[in-house]
Amino acid sequence: MRLAWDQKAEEDALWHSCPRQKDWSVETFLASGAADVAALVAPRRPAIEGSGQDAPRRVLDYGCGAGRTLQALGSLADEVVGVDISPRMLARAREIAGSQAGLRLVQGDGMTLECVRRLSFDLALAFDVLPHLPDVGLVRYTVRHFGRQLLPGGRLFAHFDTPRLSGPAIGEILRAADLEPESMLAQGPWLWVVAAKRTPG
Repeated sequence: MRLAWDQKAEEDALWHSCPRQKDWSVETFLASGAADVAALVAPRRPAIEGSGQDAPRRVLDYGCGAGRTLQALGSLADEVVGVDISPRMLARAREIAGSQAGLRLVQGDGMTLECVRRLSFDLALAFDVLPHLPDVGLVRYTVRHFGRQLLPGGRLFAHFDTPRLSGPAIGEILRAADLEPESMLAQGPWLWVVAAKRTPG
């Protein structure tokens, strides 16, 4: 899987990170990420800030690709951690991000959060990522990792593909990871799901 995504990064990192249009400029690529964060993530900020954690707010962008949403997420948190399976995608993300403060880019395995296992997060974002996993078992496995590393009251924002997973099945996967579904919004063949990490007691 890593070699395939490295090849895609060589072909056109921006388009393979977000195939909504073919000829992205860096400016329009980042603007599309900012629009998505503003529409889908930022409205939940009060709930995220109400998680009661004293640690600096930290956001995970899982499957960050060339970094379409990294800059916008930086306005919501003190630290943004971008994880991707492809070192070439990460190199492009690093080039685009420049000297963005509070940004950390880490190569992962595409299925777990082992590469950042010592970190906890107030928010985890997985734009257009889980539908690329080859089977439902891997989706379940990856979501468990999100649940393990989100702080109580933290939020997972993720796309799930409805052709192979119904809303109730997604809810079951989330609850098994100690995550409570809050909303599911249809976006074409996918569902944009927000889930909260359960708080003790």
